Amino acid sequence: MELDTLTQTRVAVVEGQHILREALVSMLSNAGFRVVAQYSEVEAFAAHLPDDRPSVAMLGLLLGSDFSPSHRSAPAVVRELHQRHPNVGLLLYADPASADDLERCYLAGAAGYLDRNSARQHSVVEAIHAVARGERVFPVEMLSAALMHAAPPTESDILHAVSPREREVLSFITAGADNLKIATMLKISERTVKAHVTSLYRKMGSENRIQLALEARQLGVRPSPLA
Repeated sequence: MELDTLTQTRVAVVEGQHILREALVSMLSNAGFRVVAQYSEVEAFAAHLPDDRPSVAMLGLLLGSDFSPSHRSAPAVVRELHQRHPNVGLLLYADPASADDLERCYLAGAAGYLDRNSARQHSVVEAIHAVARGERVFPVEMLSAALMHAAPPTESDILHAVSPREREVLSFITAGADNLKIATMLKISERTVKAHVTSLYRKMGSENRIQLALEARQLGVRPSPLA
């Protein structure tokens, strides 16, 4: 994730309700963010980004139902946007969601979720800054329950970006192996293992090793029997 360390954090707003979109743009601008684009439809955001690309996009989506007008589910929309714009943090600004809704959007590549009915300005500001730093912002208690109890899904598009060697490293991480163990078993340097792990964090949107292992298991990665 690109960090806005020397300039204002660049934000795009995707919201179908005109009044709400204007209110969000005004609030974010007053809070010190640079709103570089605003869209009334997610399709326009998916198809085109401004030259001054945003690092975070606030998405007004309907969770737990088909997304009008394309009639795709929110996770399907998130997955497409994440694939098209992998360097843009997707922050969902939506109605209250179930643990299952959040888990599906999380695995699809969403960077965070805010309940539009209860979120306050300070929480929106903090969430955008966190996403711009490469963090993921979800209700921990709901997401953890979903990740631990949801049935393992089939192979995900997320894994298509993972190289064969990274897949091997991921299988060892899923089994709980440390970098030294992985380096020994794969006969590569520990420095190379660290590089693969860093790449996996970026591609899979994970913040730490435990989260990476949990997500890998949910995506169907089997722990290596050699670990």
